[in-house]
Amino acid sequence: MRLLLLLCLSAASILQAQSVKPSHQSPSGPIGQNPERVEVKVCWSGRPVDYVRIDDRRAPIPAGTCVTMKLKVNVPLRISVQLGTAAYTCDSVLFLRPEGGELRLRFRDSSDASSGITYAYETPSEKKARLAKVALDSAARVAAAAEAAAKAEQARQEAKNRDLRNLIVTVNGRKLKVYEKDLSPTDWQGAVETCRFMGNGWRLPNEAELRAVQKQLHQEGAGGFAETWYWTDKEESTGIAWAMHMKSGNTLRNPKDYRLNVRPVRDL
Repeated sequence: MRLLLLLCLSAASILQAQSVKPSHQSPSGPIGQNPERVEVKVCWSGRPVDYVRIDDRRAPIPAGTCVTMKLKVNVPLRISVQLGTAAYTCDSVLFLRPEGGELRLRFRDSSDASSGITYAYETPSEKKARLAKVALDSAARVAAAAEAAAKAEQARQEAKNRDLRNLIVTVNGRKLKVYEKDLSPTDWQGAVETCRFMGNGWRLPNEAELRAVQKQLHQEGAGGFAETWYWTDKEESTGIAWAMHMKSGNTLRNPKDYRLNVRPVRDL
């Protein structure tokens, strides 16, 4: 009871100081006639409560947080605070004004700890201006994201074009330089020896590297590849090695004495 009395007395005194008399604040018509509801940001500060009820709106509001409620304009608001099984209620003469603004209520319990409710709401013109700004900000973010995406795509395309011109492929994060033209068709052992004789790290590609060459260069129309079989460095046995068809990407074991195309690669 003492807590309830203190709550009501404190709220009443503050409400009396902050509220506006109904007879002087009825710009939208007589009190109680089709009262308009406005969107109000309600914040609770102080010790935690289970929920706050304002008029016929109830909302759980943990301490230090805010919720949005729709409350009536120009009608007396009845405010209660629920904590466990106890409901602390005070009848107020607080009126939400149509022109907007911010009002505060404070309750003080028996331990002299201060809690309170803050109402903040905006006028239609303020809301319109805020929503217009939100729309502009959103449009600016969309435009910035689109511009960034366009720049990233342009950079990616430029890098791809450079790789096509320079005959460079990427395999598992590694860059490979591909020789500018096919060597003369030869048997597998001749292909291995010819690449080694070229020096500077040139060698026969393995299957993964030759597949990257097929996808990243040949399918893009770069490199001047023939749509035929190319040797890989994969040796099956004394007389058998693997080759890949540049058009289909299929691999096949071939006798080493077959004369197939050769395209050296080297690490960058």
